[in-house]
Amino acid sequence: MIEGPEAIFTLKDRNKDLQIEKMEGWGEQSAQKLFDAIETRRTVSLDRFLYALGIRHVGQTTARILARRWTSLKALRGLLEGDQEQAKAELKAVDQIGPKLAESIIDFFHEPHNIKVIDGLLENVTVLDMEDVPQESGPLAGKTLVFTGSLKQLKRSEAKAQAESFGATVTDSVSAKTDLLIAGPGAGSKLKKAQSLGIDVIDEEEWLARIATFSTA
Repeated sequence: MIEGPEAIFTLKDRNKDLQIEKMEGWGEQSAQKLFDAIETRRTVSLDRFLYALGIRHVGQTTARILARRWTSLKALRGLLEGDQEQAKAELKAVDQIGPKLAESIIDFFHEPHNIKVIDGLLENVTVLDMEDVPQESGPLAGKTLVFTGSLKQLKRSEAKAQAESFGATVTDSVSAKTDLLIAGPGAGSKLKKAQSLGIDVIDEEEWLARIATFSTA
């Protein structure tokens, strides 16, 4: 039924032969809900598209960094599918992208099967340039945060989701572009680097107090 990622978007057109609604556990209503859900995903932002490709070592944060740096899929592919040494140099110049990650990204875009998948997807979906994506809003819009050390009241994933819901970008390493470090017990080199750079540092309790004011504002 599904031969590749792009085939998901042709399910409705092929359903005359597939007849999903007649399969066990399905019906006309559930099949229609599936088709409707697929239709809502025909337009996607560049960062979400890159993340969905499943590139090794590329999570949501890295996908967002790549999308914001090159802004369009055309520009990014132009770099990554070209000279590998030039691509590696430009990727490594981006904060938080090291040699191993750069190599993984380049390898992905030099694999013929992956290019075929991307081209197939582009026949069925529209990837928005980042400048066309509505800007994030919220009390932390435009701010870059890092969590380090142990968190007692929140899971790391919960803390990250909270920060992003208020418009922040959460990264894994401290740099001159970091605006705030939330440090728990066991914070080590990241805390020292933040202090040396004069970055604002707070603990988990202060973080919870701040977001509480955002929630009630």
